Amino acid sequence: MKKSLRVFLLYFFLMLADGLLTFYNTPDLNMEANPLVTVFHLGWGAIITANVIVFVLVFMSCKYSFDIYKTIVADVNNLKEYDSQIFFNRPDRYRWNFYKLPKNWKPLWALLGYAGTYGLCIAAIIRILEWLMITFDIHSNIYNRINHALFGRLDICVCITIAIILGFHWINMEYKKSQFILLQTKNNEIYEENNFIEEK
Repeated sequence: MKKSLRVFLLYFFLMLADGLLTFYNTPDLNMEANPLVTVFHLGWGAIITANVIVFVLVFMSCKYSFDIYKTIVADVNNLKEYDSQIFFNRPDRYRWNFYKLPKNWKPLWALLGYAGTYGLCIAAIIRILEWLMITFDIHSNIYNRINHALFGRLDICVCITIAIILGFHWINMEYKKSQFILLQTKNNEIYEENNFIEEK
C-alpha cells in the first residue's frame, strides 16, 4: 500500500471516529464547536459536505506530497540555502520566506500536504479524546484551563503548531535527500572517471 493511501486512511478513520462520537454525544449538535454550527447555525448536512470536501483535498495533497513530488536537488552549502533555492531559485534569499510568496509552488504544495495532513490527524485525535472525556464523564482541571486559555480550540492550536514543526522537518528531510543524491552522483562520476583512466 502506498504511503499516501496509508496516511489518508489514518486521517479518514480518525475523522470517522470523531464524527461518530459527535453524533453519540450531541445528535442535535448543541455541544459541537464547529464554526458551521456555532457561527452559521448549519446542521449535519453542512458538516458532512464540508468533511467530504476536506477528504478530497487531503487525499489529493497526500497523493502529491508522498507519491508525485520529486526531491529538488540543489548544490548548496546548508539548509537555509536549500530552502531559499527550492522556493525562490536563489540560495541567498532565505528571509523572503517571511514576507514573499514563493516562485516555485510545487515544494510548497508538497510541504503543506505532508505537514497539514499529519497536523489534521493530531487535531482529530485531540477531538476524539475530548469526546471520550465527555462520554465517560472524565474531568481534568489542567486540561480545562489549557483549553480555556486557547479559546476552547486546543485542537486547532496544536494542529497549527505541529504543522509548523513538521514543515521545518519536511524541508530538513528534503535537504538531506538532496545531499545524498548529490553525493551519489559525485561518487558515480569519480567511479566512471577512474574506469576511463584505467581503460586508457
